[in-house]
Amino acid sequence: MKKIILIILIALLGFGIFYFFYLRGEDGLKNETQNTDLPGSSEAKNNTSNTVAGKNEPLRYKKLADDVFSYFLREDGVYEIKNDGKIYLLQGTLEPQEISDYRINNLYEIKTSPDNNYLLASYRDNNDYKFPYFDVKKKIWIPLPDETISADLSPSSKELAYIIERNSGNVLFVKDLIKNQTREIAKINLSEVDLKWMDTSRILFTEKESRTVASRVWVFNLKTKDLQALNANGEKRLTMSWFDNNNFGLKFSEKDQKGVISFINKDVAEISVESISTLPSKCTYLGEKKMVCGVFKEIPAGVFLPDDYMKRKFYSDDDLYLWNPSMGTKSIIKTGIADQVDFDQLSATGTKLYFINRIDKALYQLDIAQELGPRP
Repeated sequence: MKKIILIILIALLGFGIFYFFYLRGEDGLKNETQNTDLPGSSEAKNNTSNTVAGKNEPLRYKKLADDVFSYFLREDGVYEIKNDGKIYLLQGTLEPQEISDYRINNLYEIKTSPDNNYLLASYRDNNDYKFPYFDVKKKIWIPLPDETISADLSPSSKELAYIIERNSGNVLFVKDLIKNQTREIAKINLSEVDLKWMDTSRILFTEKESRTVASRVWVFNLKTKDLQALNANGEKRLTMSWFDNNNFGLKFSEKDQKGVISFINKDVAEISVESISTLPSKCTYLGEKKMVCGVFKEIPAGVFLPDDYMKRKFYSDDDLYLWNPSMGTKSIIKTGIADQVDFDQLSATGTKLYFINRIDKALYQLDIAQELGPRP
């Protein structure tokens, strides 16, 4: 009898141990795997979140970093520029590596060279703008002259063009980044312009966007030293972005007192006027005549584009679209992000899309393989 009772007690003890460590542990594991809070939400954990990749389900995405002003992609990882000017390298699950601890207040814009070996910054210093550039390999910042009013990196990634403001007239200079030599090119009697180096022989000067004054686009030929207006009458509310090695671009301007977006060639000639509610800065080129754009769900009453958006007088709530401007087709991309997203600085490599949400100033990565379909 005692032996039977002992056997029963041992069996009960064994079952208790099995229940506690296996069955209860399995329930705990299930609860843990179901915790997939959205990035940016109050319940998010560790600044990252993944969603599933079923056929009709949201795509996988994750937050890479907070407090990001800009970023660029290289083979060794993602480089992020913080809002205070510090630069970090993100490499998978490794801790962010500090590349530069130099602080820059009041950042305005970041441009990168095509090979991503250099970045050009602009920032506000009292009533003026300063233009330093960063050598990624040497990890040093180098300032351009204080009188610089606009600058851009060359398509070859080996030179930098900039305009200096002088009492006798503005002057265009080109600096050889490899030899560290600068040469004067020509007097450019233009002020309040943005400089865009298009190809080996052409630089565009675009008069800054205004809601009241028509902006003209000028092309300067580096070989002949000729300066010519591409749109002699100018356009109000003009802003442009360039894609596919500057072979085509998107232009936002005013037509019939409305802001519209146009598909343009490298000579700023319109190919077509598009019926999509976005700005050129909210798009990126994927190749194969496809683009991805953040598209306004609605534009608040009283908002004046692009000025109010660029000056951050409002934040948009966007859908994400796959868009083929040449065929006029577009389809929505299901991101799986429930919170409001104001898509900015989009770029893509392979099937990964990167963007900054202007609302939370965070950098995200999104897998768009499902939307792109089979790849050759």
